[in-house]
Amino acid sequence: MSDEIHRDQPTGLYNRRYLDEALPDSMHAWIQAGESFTLVIVDLDHFKTVNDQYGHARGDVVLKSFAQFLQETTRATDRVIRYGGDEFLCVLPNMQRMDAELLFTRILEKCHNTDFDGLKMTISVGLASFPIDGMDYQQLFAMADASLYDAKRGGRNRLGAVQKKQIDIPIKAFIGRRDELGALLHKITNDENRLQVIVIDGNVGVGKSRLARECLNLARGYEIIWADCLLFSESIAYYAIRELAKYRMQRRGLAVFDELPLVYRLEIGKLVPEILEPIRDKVPTWTWWWIATACMKACVKALKLVSRPKS
Repeated sequence: MSDEIHRDQPTGLYNRRYLDEALPDSMHAWIQAGESFTLVIVDLDHFKTVNDQYGHARGDVVLKSFAQFLQETTRATDRVIRYGGDEFLCVLPNMQRMDAELLFTRILEKCHNTDFDGLKMTISVGLASFPIDGMDYQQLFAMADASLYDAKRGGRNRLGAVQKKQIDIPIKAFIGRRDELGALLHKITNDENRLQVIVIDGNVGVGKSRLARECLNLARGYEIIWADCLLFSESIAYYAIRELAKYRMQRRGLAVFDELPLVYRLEIGKLVPEILEPIRDKVPTWTWWWIATACMKACVKALKLVSRPKS
């Protein structure tokens, strides 16, 4: 019975409940023992097109077929989880990043040559490994997600690459931070009607991540997203806006963007391509042509203003 509640019904893979309830114990044991492992996020490219063209019933068959493919191409000891929709998470114990990259390079090629209920599918892959890319699940997932974004931005059907440029020193004990924690909680709970961006600054290893996690545990009833500011130094433009848009989308679905003007949605869609999928088929071709023409005219006008001689 315990195994059934941790299984995704359509695919037979592990589900989010397993990720939240059972997997953390295994990860904690690996981290305490200093054993390497790798997190891999796998995204089925343009899967929404399958549902739109062939219906959700066939989409479920394709998902089940791909889930079986993913299990067959990974090891028996690996944990394959349906993270949500067309996104999967693979946890590879005792595997370093280089070995994981070689494995998923082969899986990418094999996927490209495999039929899934008569359809050809490709995948985008992002990964991160303990300990070189992060010292806990949150850090590793953030790095793997950034790597996945790199793969999508590069044209999909590939393995993303995001290199961490600094070293984080983990702090296991929360010591001597009561004043800072109180000030941070006061700032969050007393400005509840405003959108805030709070940066916790300090030297490497002083416990910034620990302070943020402790605050998240105590600040109940608030929507809070947080990330390692190291990722701001990566080559991801507007990282904070992208994460906020993705967070809202995951919590409330794509409908949360329906009230935004089309031009705003197009701009946000450059950061989160999934936002554009519902409107691609609804917007007439002439509208896209008009938008492109308007942008060109604006660029030409700006160039004329810049090049105009001063009187």
